[in-house]
Amino acid sequence: CRPVAFHSSSTMKFTKVTLALALATGVLGWDDLIIEPPTGKTGAPVAMLFGQGASIDTSQYEALGKAIQDAVPFPLWFGAPQNYFDTAAIPTTLTVGMSRIKSDMYDMGMPENITTFFGGHSLGGAMMPDYVENSEKDAA
Repeated sequence: CRPVAFHSSSTMKFTKVTLALALATGVLGWDDLIIEPPTGKTGAPVAMLFGQGASIDTSQYEALGKAIQDAVPFPLWFGAPQNYFDTAAIPTTLTVGMSRIKSDMYDMGMPENITTFFGGHSLGGAMMPDYVENSEKDAA
C-alpha cells in the first residue's frame, strides 16, 4: 500500500506555472474595466460590479456598462475586473479582482459607502453569488 501523494510533481509544476503566470499578469497590469458615471445624472451614486465570463475580454462589457448607465436616472459606476486566465472559477480570483477594482474605483472618487449591485456574464454570473455571500458582509 502506497501513501497518497497530495503534491505530485505534476501538481507542483502546474502550481508553479499558474503562480508565475498570475504574478506576471499582476506585474504587467490588469485589463480591468472601470467606467465612471456620465455627467448629467442626479441622485446618490450607485455601483455595479460585473463578473467576467470565461475567456471574455473585459473590454467587451464596455457597451453593456454604458447602456446600463444611460438607462438609469442616477450616477452609476460600472466595473468589471479581469480574472486570472480570464476565468472567475479559479478559487479566490473573483475576490481578488473585486477587491482590486473597488480600490481603484475608490481612488477615482467613488464613495466608499455606496449601494452596489452585482452581476455577471456566464461563468462570472455563476460565481457572483458565492462571492457576494462570502465577501460582501453588508449585502442584502
